Amino acid sequence: MPSLDLLSQVLFVGLMAMFLYVLYRRFIAMMMRGRNQGVYARVVSCTWSDEGHIGVTIEAQEVGSCHVEWEGGESKLDVTKGTHKHNMKAASRPEMLKFDFGNQVVRRRMDV
Repeated sequence: MPSLDLLSQVLFVGLMAMFLYVLYRRFIAMMMRGRNQGVYARVVSCTWSDEGHIGVTIEAQEVGSCHVEWEGGESKLDVTKGTHKHNMKAASRPEMLKFDFGNQVVRRRMDV
């Protein structure tokens, strides 16, 4: 009988420890809500022209740089605040473009 008493006390203490841990995590999440903010660029469009150019429209909230890769080529773009259009030369129409802004990586298919 005393071993069942001890077992129930150990289980109760373990359950209380888990409960307090969950409450602690929720409290921390509540205190941090709204403080985490990120600034991310948005790739608005990727178009292909028959003259061998890739047209990219990027919308950004801050000045930065972007490294664009595709099969058979790459380019480095200077991104300014606002919406801007960039043209890059390419030998053939790529299927997928990879944009690396430093804090995010975006993979985008060419618009039809």
